[in-house]
Amino acid sequence: MVIELYIVKNSVQIVHFYHYKKQSTTNRLILAIRHKILEIKQSLGISEKLYNNLHNANSQENLSEHEEYHKFLSESRKNANKTFFFFNSTETFHKLFVTWLDSRSNTDVPFQINFTINHNNVCEEQGQQLSILIAVTSSATHLESRAAIRETWGGFAKDKGAKIVFFLGLPKNPKYKTRIWDENTKFQDIIQATFLDTYSNLTLKTISVLKWVSEVCSLVKYVLKVDDDMFINVENFLTLTEMKNHSSLIMGELAHEWHPVRSAKNKWFTSFVEYPFNVYPDFVFGPSYLLTGDTISLLYNESIKMKLFHLEDVYITGFVAEKVNIKRINLPAMFNTPRDLQPCNFKNLLSSHGHTPPDMRRHWMWLTRRNFKCES
Repeated sequence: MVIELYIVKNSVQIVHFYHYKKQSTTNRLILAIRHKILEIKQSLGISEKLYNNLHNANSQENLSEHEEYHKFLSESRKNANKTFFFFNSTETFHKLFVTWLDSRSNTDVPFQINFTINHNNVCEEQGQQLSILIAVTSSATHLESRAAIRETWGGFAKDKGAKIVFFLGLPKNPKYKTRIWDENTKFQDIIQATFLDTYSNLTLKTISVLKWVSEVCSLVKYVLKVDDDMFINVENFLTLTEMKNHSSLIMGELAHEWHPVRSAKNKWFTSFVEYPFNVYPDFVFGPSYLLTGDTISLLYNESIKMKLFHLEDVYITGFVAEKVNIKRINLPAMFNTPRDLQPCNFKNLLSSHGHTPPDMRRHWMWLTRRNFKCES
């Protein structure tokens, strides 16, 4: 069953009702739709008036997905000024979603990302022999977080043959400019783009990763994108990347049928104008995810053609990946929440989120001790 809802003249209207699944689901779905209407009206502060053309069962149309899709396209052209809400995540949703994405295409010249600190010699032969590149998206002011990563799991990754690079923007406070320059002179592992380093520019920061990898390390097998408060089980990732030959894939903690946050007080608020559907396409949560190398150029080239979205993970691994048909899957043991990092638990993990520099160092001290025993 599909319900089309429009906001028309300050009221929410159920404009079309197509029934193409079992009748037994009707009442439950209608209740869910009515609840959603109340939520929409509450959020938008619109009138109580509700128009609905849910006639009796004799007026319902039995349409295939193909017929339904083309009926929508035909009627949407007649109602171009109406906002569309689609309560279904089938193939039809994909078609409608991509149509909406096309409407967000940049008509101007694609925006450019430039680097004020760059290293073009990180990957030999464009990374042809490299199993994994770890791209750490780091706040410009988080010098201590970068130091902790180098001293713990990041340093271990380098010793094992992985490459690790930190991606920054420009700090608001000019005092950090010299400190970052000195840090890079010492470690030669910082890539700094020319946009301001703010939370609202996280999408740009990930696009800068895609751009740099596509230019400098385009033949790498896997790219692990992580935030600077992640704790990574490098050995498990190396085992995964060396044993598996995936292609056209993004792996991580999968968000399936995730609903946009409509409360304006919330950090992740998304208005109906910014995103009219009631669910996002599948995406993987942003603190850490693993991409096959063949996705990087595809994602980069498409990402710069579309109007940006403020939620980095939804935009890159949801909107853009959906547009270019890159599959997203859940990777068990890859967590974007804090996990118990005691040695016997850590051996089964891929990642854990929300760790301070002292926390990283403390856990690393325990993990590198070899005198513990785990129950089988």
